[in-house]
Parts: sequence; C-alpha cells; structure tokens
Amino acid sequence: MTILKFKRLTTIGLTSASLIADDSKSFSNQVEGEWISYGQDQFNIKKISENKVETTFYDIRTGNFLFKRTAHLELKNSVVGERKKIIGAGETWQYLAGKEPVDSSWTGLSFDAEAKGWKAGPAGFGYGDDDDKTVLADMEGKYRKIFIRKEFDIPDDTEFERLALLIDYDDAFVLHVNGRRLLSSKSVVIDEKTGEVTVTLHEAGNPEYVPLSPFAGAFKTGKNVIAIEGHNAELDSSDFSLDPQLIMGSSGSFIETQRSEKHASADTDHYFNDRLWNGLIDNLRIWERALSGSEVSELWDGGKGTSRLSPEVSKSLIGYWPFDGNLKDMSGNARHGKGYGNPQFEEAKLGKGLSLDGENDYVSLGGKVSDYTPKSGSVSISLWFTAKELDKTFQTLVSLGDDNMWNDWRIHRAWDNENLGYIGGGGVVNQVNINDGKLHHVVAVSEKGKGLRLYVDNKVVVNNPDNAKRGIALKTEGLNPVVGANLQKKMDLAKPLLGKFVPMQGKLRVYSDANFSPQWRNGTYSGLYHKVSEPNEVLKKSSRDGDLETVKKLLASGVDPNTILGSSHSALADAAMNGHIKIMELLIAAGADVNALFRSTHTPLSMTAGTSEVEAAKLLIKHGANINSLMGKGSSIAHEAAYFGHPKMLKFVLSQNKDLVNMRDKQGGTILHYAMNRMRAGDDERNRKLINCVKIALKNGADPKLESNWQDSGSAIKMAKDRRLYQVTDLLEK
Repeated sequence: MTILKFKRLTTIGLTSASLIADDSKSFSNQVEGEWISYGQDQFNIKKISENKVETTFYDIRTGNFLFKRTAHLELKNSVVGERKKIIGAGETWQYLAGKEPVDSSWTGLSFDAEAKGWKAGPAGFGYGDDDDKTVLADMEGKYRKIFIRKEFDIPDDTEFERLALLIDYDDAFVLHVNGRRLLSSKSVVIDEKTGEVTVTLHEAGNPEYVPLSPFAGAFKTGKNVIAIEGHNAELDSSDFSLDPQLIMGSSGSFIETQRSEKHASADTDHYFNDRLWNGLIDNLRIWERALSGSEVSELWDGGKGTSRLSPEVSKSLIGYWPFDGNLKDMSGNARHGKGYGNPQFEEAKLGKGLSLDGENDYVSLGGKVSDYTPKSGSVSISLWFTAKELDKTFQTLVSLGDDNMWNDWRIHRAWDNENLGYIGGGGVVNQVNINDGKLHHVVAVSEKGKGLRLYVDNKVVVNNPDNAKRGIALKTEGLNPVVGANLQKKMDLAKPLLGKFVPMQGKLRVYSDANFSPQWRNGTYSGLYHKVSEPNEVLKKSSRDGDLETVKKLLASGVDPNTILGSSHSALADAAMNGHIKIMELLIAAGADVNALFRSTHTPLSMTAGTSEVEAAKLLIKHGANINSLMGKGSSIAHEAAYFGHPKMLKFVLSQNKDLVNMRDKQGGTILHYAMNRMRAGDDERNRKLINCVKIALKNGADPKLESNWQDSGSAIKMAKDRRLYQVTDLLEK
C-alpha cells in the first residue's frame, strides 16, 4: 500500500463542504475505522482497515442484515493543500426557469444574465422536498429544466486539479464551465447528433462529490463562470432538486479489487444467485442471421420439435448444443461448453437435455465472445426448456451479458412474471404462460433494420421501434454466452472499483466511479459517512438494539436526543421502529420530538408505520404525533403500512383515521396500489401479508376503482389483472 503524506494546512473558517487534512497522521489513519451512512431504506457501516474495506447494509427500520460487500483496498495517491470553498452552500446564483436560453452563450462569461431577464436566488433550487431555498413553485407540470449560472474568481496560486463539484440533484444535471460542456450525470444521456436528451430517475438527499481534475484546463485564474442545466425526468414529477457547491481540498484515491457480495435474499440483489435457471434446457442453437417465420415453424414442427434441420435452416449456425449427455457443439465449429456446479442430463424434448438445479449449475459456451455478435448485426437463438420453479426475477435461460442492449442479448423470465422476455438491440415480452412445468419452445430473433421477434411455442410477438432496428453490435470483451445464468454481477465485481476518500471535519465523503451508474446494479457506493463512535450514533444504536442502560448513561451525560446526523433519523424513531417502549418513554421524557422531521418529510410515526410495532405507534400518538403527516410523494402512514405489508399496523392506523383508506398520493396511488406494488405473481409467501393489507383496506371501504397514473397502473383492479395477481383480482371484484 502507498503511504500518503500531507503538508501542513492553514486553519481557516470551515463550512459543511470544507475539507481537512492533518499532518499529524497519515491519510490512511484519517480514513481507517468504522463509519456509518444512511439512505432511504438502508443504513450501512463501512469498516476500513489497512488493506481491506467491508461495507455491511442493514434495514433502516429493523436493523436486520441485508447484504455485505468486501474488497481488497489500496490507497493510490492524494491531492492536498489549503482547504477552501470556492462556491459555498446557499450562495446566490442567476437562474432561468420556465423557458430555455436561445443558444449556448449563457454558459460563457460574456453573457449578461441580468439584461436577459434572469432572476437571482440562493442554491438549492427545487420544489416538493420542503428543503429548497429557491422554491420553483410553478415547475410541476409546466417545465422540466432550469438553467443556473454563477461567476466567481480563482486566485493566482490555485491548484486546479484540486477542484471538485459537490452536488445534490433530482433527477439529472449537465455541467458547463467557461462556455465548455464538461460532464453530465449518468442519469442524463445526450445524443450528440440530434441533441435529444433522455433523463432517468435519480433521487436527491445524498450529495455527490465529482472531482474536476480531468477538466483542470477548463478553468483559469481570475474570473470564471460555472453553468448548470438541471433536468427533471418527468413533467409531472412530485419533486426536483439542484443544489451545487464548488470546493477545493484534500482527497485520496482508492482502488477496490477482489470484490465480493453476500446477500440475505433476492430483495437486495438485482442479480440474486446469478439468476440461475431451475429446469431443463434442450437443443440450443444460435445463428448469425435472422430466421424467417417458416424456419421457426420448421423448428417447432407442430410441437414435436426436430433434431434434423433442412440444409437452408442449417446455414450460418454459430453453434448447436443438443446436450445429449455432453456439452459438445455439434455444428462443426468446436465451440464446446464447459459446465459449472454439477449440471446433469435427463430425458427432455429431443433425447437428453441439460438439467439445472437453480442453485449452482450453469454452462459457459466456447469460442470467442465476438463469435456471438455477428457482423451481420442479426442473431437468432432457439431452444426447448421447462421451468421447474420460477424463483428469481429475470431468471435466465441464456445470456451474453446484461451491460448494453446494443451488443448483449439474453432470453429470460420477464421481471417476476410467468412469461419470457428478450433483450437484443431492444426489448420484447411474450405473453405465453411458461410456468406450467411443460416443455416449451422459444426462438428469439434480432434482425438488423427490422427489429425483434420472440416466439414461444410458435406464437410470435414483434417489436419494431426505431431503436430495436439497430441490431446487435460487435462485442469483443466480457464473458461468452452462459446457459442457465446471467453472470453480469460477477463481471461487474471482477472490475476494479476506483474512487476517492475525502476527509471532512471528522466525516468522510466517499466517491466512486460506480456513483453515477444505475442504482439497480451498484446500489450505494458513495455518500457522507460519520464515525460510528460519535455519541449520537451510539445513542441511536443503543435505542435500536434496546440497550436501556446505555441510553440512560448517554442522556445523563447530556447527549441531545434530537440530533440528526446527515440523512439519518432520530433515536426515538430507532426505538419506536424496534418496539422498545421503555427507551421511547425515556427519550420523550428527555425532550425527544415526536414530530421531528428527517429527510424532509419522515417522522418517527411514519417510520414506525412501516413496521409491525403497533404499541410504539400508539405511544407516539399519545404524545402528540401527527397521524396526518405526509411523506414526500404525498403518501400517508396508511400507505407506509400497506407498502411494507403490516396488516395489524394498517388496521390500527385506519381505526384512528378511516379517511386515510382512500387517500391518494400525488400520482393517485391508494393503499391498494401500494400493497400490490410489492407483490409478485405466484409468490404466495411473499404476498400473504400484503394480501391481508388489501383485505383490511377493503373492509374499511377502500375503492378499487380509484385510478393512479403511476406507471400507467390505472385502477387497483386493472393493476391486479395486469400483474396476474389473481387472488387480489377476486377480492377487488367481489
């Protein structure tokens, strides 16, 4: 490991964004130890030692283990110097809202914003979160962008490689400096040819540290201008945030290798157990061209299947794996498979087939990865299969990765439904039910210039949007196709993870290059951490764990029960969510606020509503907790109880205020919509408590015909039918 040394720093006034480096100890000593950070539904503890980092995630309500990441850690280098703020929190910016600049001149120094009618206001800009300093009250439903700019000075002796952007945003941003576009968040994609902008969802609440050292040449001594476009993903979004700072100080780069993860359940892992298939797979064929409808019918052969193909259909085979007791490629291309786990062979559709247990078994196909992304841009995949158990989302029959739909392809269970989906230059889902234990035939076709076709038992669904006509692009890196699994998580973890540690006044900001990647893949790699040993953190942990004596000692020593660090919540909320009534009473007697706000809209009662701790909720209400408090999306505590599947809590909440039964959030969602949102078709164990919430809601007068515009779900009845929640459909239609 490289040991990093620092020169002495001058002490100046500090802000929340000020950075600190201490010459009395090495950089590694500054970052080593146990740190804690809070997210919306999770908190994590990061243990950093000399050459190892271990991050363990827990459920924010119960404290139950969710998953753990471990990696070998190496500190590489540092950037040090006098700690400074260039543009601090809440400083005044010029902004334009409700219309767009006529050209890009607004990003340069020569632009006269005042003459053009721009307004001025403090950062952050936004609405819907109750924490914005410049409130854009007219933005919702009317416009999706805001443009902000600020002129500032950089002294002569500034080391530009130490500059960094600290920004909190919802949903995306594009950064310009001195008329030059530098970067954008991963939640926005800009087509360089057309200028078309595509924005995906990103929640605010965890400011991100973006090093600007790669763009040091964009800055200059003297006067500069920073300009930022803020983008909302949806016109009718319930909130928006844009809150930037420009800072300078010390940081140390790190590299994580030998990365691994261990998850408690599929709920925390998009690639749980590598999406391993549980069932049979037989007669796999892959072509470097698009099959015609008649050729697909020949493979189907009236449901009998065929192992002998006509000369025409045999043309352009990349490989043919009949799995008749071995993993050999019988196409003549010698792309033989290799088994992992303990794949077996048993009688299938055409002789023997591959038997996979859904726990450890899969097969990797031979050859090179480029063999499976033909120059033609077209590909066809055919196989027979049976599903013994559908127990994972996107459970996979065969895949060539999951990183880019333009050169990866895969056939898999469509989310958590009983159908198959196909990705290959686009996406398509076939509605044939494959969860019946029978052998089915599937053919997936990507045809460059035309689009996608997905046949199940010779029944075709077609998808021909423009983006699906691109076909399959050449792929030269990554794993070969895998039968019965999707190994994208293993591929991701095999890549080194780069990032920075930024010590800040006893805190630690962590930034990594996974920070801007889709959250469904990487989860939380970045954030602001506090020491686990801080008295307020010890109070929270003791309240969560039910350690009454430690809570007494801490309160007696003067620890404030209302201190909330970062995006966490109060000790009272921790005690309530875990049903520790005596600790709750002790905290309330010490002045704990029963209506304290954290993350802008949550209270101890709203957090407790997502648990089964009814007695704790009663105690909070007894001491004045507001039962009508709403969360950021306009949801009530009844929505929380239904969403997290706690029927006893829902029954209690509705007994206190029956009007909540048909209350709708900002998108029209009712407690019926919230309960169904967490259900999975066919998963009786998961659905049991959620269905009981539906029953309680209906008994209290819930109207299943009320419509929500969330993801076009419509009425609760329509949502139940669309998701194949047959038991719920029966309840709602009674």
